Order: sequence, then C-alpha cells, then structure tokens
Amino acid sequence: MLDQIFIGLIPLSLTLLCYYLLSRKVSINYLIFGVIGLGILISLLGIA
Repeated sequence: MLDQIFIGLIPLSLTLLCYYLLSRKVSINYLIFGVIGLGILISLLGIA
C-alpha cells in the first residue's frame, strides 16, 4: 500500500539505511545477511 502511494520509497529508505549503517562502521557482512534475511522474512509473510 505504501509503495503504491510513494513509488520507490521503500527501496530508497533501505538504501539510505544501509548507507547510514556503513557510515557508522557496521560490517558489510552484517548488512548483506540482514538484507537477505529481511527479504526472506517479508516474502514468507506475504508482504512483498
């Protein structure tokens, strides 16, 4: 629903969140596994 109102808002916010976390010296491995895990969780819940 939110993506229909603001097209591309969710990918943009995810990109900005990853950029912010990288600037805070979070390991790239944690980001990769986090994004993959979030994608699997969202798919299982049927949100995306």
